[in-house]
Amino acid sequence: VKENYFLVKYEDFVINPAFELEKISQFLGISYSGEMLLPENRNTRYEGVVIHENIYKPVNNGSVGIFKESLKPEQLCNYVIQAREALAQFGY
Repeated sequence: VKENYFLVKYEDFVINPAFELEKISQFLGISYSGEMLLPENRNTRYEGVVIHENIYKPVNNGSVGIFKESLKPEQLCNYVIQAREALAQFGY
C-alpha cells in the first residue's frame, strides 16, 4: 500500500536539495529535472512580496539551526519539553 504522504525534513532538503527533490518526484510519480531547483523557474506569484523574497534565491542551508541562537535558553527549554515526542520520532 502506497502511503499518502512523504516526510521531508527541512534540514535534509536544504543540505541536499537535488537528492531530496528526486525522492519527492519519485513519490509523486513525476520525472525529476535539475531545472526544478533553478530560481528562475519558480512561479512568479510571490515576486515583490518581502516575506517570500527567498523563494527566488537558490536553496541554501544558512538557516538550519538558527532557532537555537535566536531563542532564549528558557524558550528553547520549553520548546524541547513541548516537542519532545515529535523531536524523538523525527530523529532530532
